[in-house]
Amino acid sequence: MLMGICLSQTVSGQKNNDTLLYRVDVDQSLLKWRADNHSGTLKFKSGLISVTEGELTKANFTMIMDSVRNSDIDYDLMRSVLENTIKSQELLHAGKFPFSFFDLCCTEKLASDSLMLKGDLTLKNIPACISFKSYVKWDDQMFEAQTDTISIDRTDWGIFAMSKNYGGGDQSYIVSDTIYLQIELKANRVPEEHLLESKKNRLGK
Repeated sequence: MLMGICLSQTVSGQKNNDTLLYRVDVDQSLLKWRADNHSGTLKFKSGLISVTEGELTKANFTMIMDSVRNSDIDYDLMRSVLENTIKSQELLHAGKFPFSFFDLCCTEKLASDSLMLKGDLTLKNIPACISFKSYVKWDDQMFEAQTDTISIDRTDWGIFAMSKNYGGGDQSYIVSDTIYLQIELKANRVPEEHLLESKKNRLGK
């Protein structure tokens, strides 16, 4: 059964003119994954984060599914086989669904440096709600975040291939339904003059 889609919440008492906007530094950010005895990384394509009146209010990220890499196998051929299997039609189907997305829905403050985040993770065009703890800090130049381990069930996105709970098949190819993720993210402040220039371009001025 698919998990429910998160319901967006409007944060009250905030002023739009006191918003800081950050753009994800895709070269300094990574999504780490672990499944069974294997682990690796996934790259970000883009991302924007908004902080309004000192509160994290918006965040959305796009990940490149073809960027899946394994980091624990030394033998090139075996590593390539695993990566291609993960990206194959049976699992992530990266050829048809080249990107995945995360959209923040709401936050809960846990401590001065940590938040509980809830949002929709979209894989293979299927959104499902996930929640996780993240340590965050920001200033007028940079935003940084590191999550606790995020546990997801791949079958929530209709990925049933090689699952011990769905269908039979060769037991040597059974893959755990549970996938563990962790995000290390850095983002740079978007200068106000860039925002003003972008607004002028949209207005045709």
